[in-house]
Amino acid sequence: GGMYQSTSDGHFIKANQALAGILGYESPDDLIRNLPDIRMVYADPAERSQVLSGIEQQGQVRNAEVRMRRRDGNPIWVSLSARVVRNSANSVAHFEGSIYDITAQKTAEQALQRSEQRYRLLVDHSQVGVFINEDGRYTYVNNAFAKMLGYSEMELTRLSYRDIFPPEELAAADDRFQKRLRGEPVPDNYESSLLHKDQQTRIIVTHSIGTIELDD
Repeated sequence: GGMYQSTSDGHFIKANQALAGILGYESPDDLIRNLPDIRMVYADPAERSQVLSGIEQQGQVRNAEVRMRRRDGNPIWVSLSARVVRNSANSVAHFEGSIYDITAQKTAEQALQRSEQRYRLLVDHSQVGVFINEDGRYTYVNNAFAKMLGYSEMELTRLSYRDIFPPEELAAADDRFQKRLRGEPVPDNYESSLLHKDQQTRIIVTHSIGTIELDD
């Protein structure tokens, strides 16, 4: 990681080769000579103020995720830790800190978020009924599934599977549910009828069920 010492007003006193490389300079000397103010590396000056106030209030900051700019202007994400070093008179001698380049990790996280948002958008607007059922209750349904049964999405997410299977199908639905709880094999694809909100109309559907393992 990049290590440095700086004055409280933002001048580098010392830097290692790793820090020079992260910020796009050839050497520590090159960095100290050509970067007169540490504020220049922050993509957003407000983030520099937040880091400073953290150091002033707690004496240190740990693993703050901050956007910086390399010498060529390219943005990078870094994880920054810094602390105050005091002299014998207990006044601030300098700051010392470390910077790790986490650009690859942040880029991957952002790509995953974008892909999850796109997937959610597709599911929400799908013509196929999609749902998530936890412990027998619907915790997520898309518009197509709710509409099929005459409910709003909010109404249906409060219900149990027992509320939407007609009386003649309940025994089979309960059996499938209990077997799933016990980890016994259950068909992933099957046909059944579901009960419309009007409590009369039967809708014939094909279920295709998959299991999601959720991390605690």
